[in-house]
Amino acid sequence: MTDSYDYTAEGSAQRLSCVVKDARTHVKELERLCGELGHEVGLLKKERSELIADPGLEARIVDMSTERDSLLSEVGNLSTDLDTLAQAQTARGVLDAASGNAMREIHVQLSRAEKEAKRSLRRKEERDEARARLAELESRLEDVEKSRVGWGQRRGVLETEVRDLEVRVEREKDGSGAKEAFALERQQWEKERMALLDRAVRDEQALDVAKDPDTAGTDQKLRRQLEEYKAEVESQGKYAEQADATIKALEVDVNRLNKELENARKAGRRTKAQSHAGEQAPQEDMQAEIDALKEDMDGLVYKRDAYQAESNEVRAELVKFSKECSEAGKVQEEMKRMEKDMAILADRAQHAEEKYIST
Repeated sequence: MTDSYDYTAEGSAQRLSCVVKDARTHVKELERLCGELGHEVGLLKKERSELIADPGLEARIVDMSTERDSLLSEVGNLSTDLDTLAQAQTARGVLDAASGNAMREIHVQLSRAEKEAKRSLRRKEERDEARARLAELESRLEDVEKSRVGWGQRRGVLETEVRDLEVRVEREKDGSGAKEAFALERQQWEKERMALLDRAVRDEQALDVAKDPDTAGTDQKLRRQLEEYKAEVESQGKYAEQADATIKALEVDVNRLNKELENARKAGRRTKAQSHAGEQAPQEDMQAEIDALKEDMDGLVYKRDAYQAESNEVRAELVKFSKECSEAGKVQEEMKRMEKDMAILADRAQHAEEKYIST
């Protein structure tokens, strides 16, 4: 749009420069004609002297009087033409004023174009900001989804723990499952104890057999293993004694597990309610932000339509201005033609006046 304004202004300036060049050319042509007329005046004076000496001067004077009358008539016509010339000069002044108005109008249009560019830049920045906000909201929505998945996993773990506690309570109510498990564990401990004792005996025998000095390191290693095995056997015996006390404490633990199960159920319900509330609150916030973003987008669409309407008005004014410039060009061409006619009339008037003076 700015390029079209520059092109119109440059064209007007070129046309005005052409008018100035034509005027200078006419002035030079008038100077040349004045020189020729001066030469012709000298010739006419010379002819006048010859005519005075000519015996047929009277007849020629009569002819010249007739020619004088015709020249006077032509001078009157030239006066009318001079009035036309004055009107043409007035029209030229109007054209100059119109050119000034056109330049001012061009500056106004350029200012409007700059404002429109700034508005477009501001709209672009608003769109970028809206896109950034949308990306942020999408990121927050992903975080909420991940949090919801985490809450779901935690709820699943709690439900699994509750089911395990329920199964354990059911098994501990009659105590049979625990007693059978303890009996099996005790048998396993006895087997491991016997195996450890056998290994300890074999290790002692190996120590007795190892007499070589090179086997001193191996001897120490076997002794350490034997001590570890003995300590483990003693710990297994202590563990068996503690198991008897544990069986008696199982009945007490049954009641405690019932209470823990009830507490776990309550905690599960509270956790479920908290997770639901924790998921619902971010979703409500996210929905509110999405609604606000939609309102912002609607506002941007409304602004875009308003800017588009204003841009269409500017384009219509530009078309109108182009038409006015075209009409101004036509007027300028008419002025050039009138200037040429005025130059011809001025030449004829000067020639007639000099001819009249010479007579």
